[in-house]
Amino acid sequence: MRYQNGNIALEPFHKRRLAKAIRHWGLKPHGIEAPWNMLNEQLKALDSRNIYRVKLLIGLGENNQLCAHVFHKLHQDNTAPRRLIRRRPHSNQLSPYKSSSYDQHFLARREAIRLGWDDAIYITEKGSLLETSTAAIFIKSDDDLFCVRHGDFLDSVLKNTLRERFPNKVKFCRDIHLSQIHSNGLLMGNALQGLIAVDSVSDNPKASTKHTPLGIEQKWIDHWNQRLFGEPS
Repeated sequence: MRYQNGNIALEPFHKRRLAKAIRHWGLKPHGIEAPWNMLNEQLKALDSRNIYRVKLLIGLGENNQLCAHVFHKLHQDNTAPRRLIRRRPHSNQLSPYKSSSYDQHFLARREAIRLGWDDAIYITEKGSLLETSTAAIFIKSDDDLFCVRHGDFLDSVLKNTLRERFPNKVKFCRDIHLSQIHSNGLLMGNALQGLIAVDSVSDNPKASTKHTPLGIEQKWIDHWNQRLFGEPS
C-alpha cells in the first residue's frame, strides 16, 4: 500500500480486498476493522511529507483469532520503463492474492534481476500475458486502457480501482496476447507505484527474441497516476 500526505492511497479498495480475503477464512468481513484501525494509529507517527510502502500482514492465531502486524519503509517512485523477461506461469503462483504465493513471486523477480532484467512476466504457452511478479498488466490502445478480468489470477487493487473510477476509459478484455504489444503500449502497475511503462519483453536470458511495445509518453502515464493517487496535476 502507498501512504502519502497522511493517507493510504486507494484505501476503500484495499479494505474491500482484505475483507474478501478473511471471508475466505470463514471470518466475518467486518473483522478487518480492528487491524485496520491499528494500522492507522501506527501510521500517524510517520512523516506525512514522505511516501511510504506499507504492508498490513494478517493471519490466524491458534484459536482462529485474527492477528495483524504492520510493516512500513520509505518509498521513492521509479518511473523508468521496465525490461521484462518471460516466464511460464506455475499453477501455485497464480491466485487472486499475490501474498498467498509471495515466495514464488519474490524468487521469480530476484532471478530476473540477477539475469539483468527488472521483473518477470508470466506468459502462457499460447502467448497470453497474465501478470508480472509484482504487478498487473495493461494494454494502452489509443487513449484507453485494457486489462483482463482477474478470473483465477491476480485480483489487483489497482485494476479494480481504475475500472470502477474510470469505467469509460479502463475496460476489461478477455485476453492480452503477446502479438498485441507491437502495435499497442504495454504497462504494468500496482497500488504502490501506479502505472509504469514496459520497455521490452524478452523470451529468454540471451534476449535473442525481444518484443518491443509501442512507446508511451511519460507525461501520459504521470497524468494517470496523478488522477489515481489524487496528487495535484
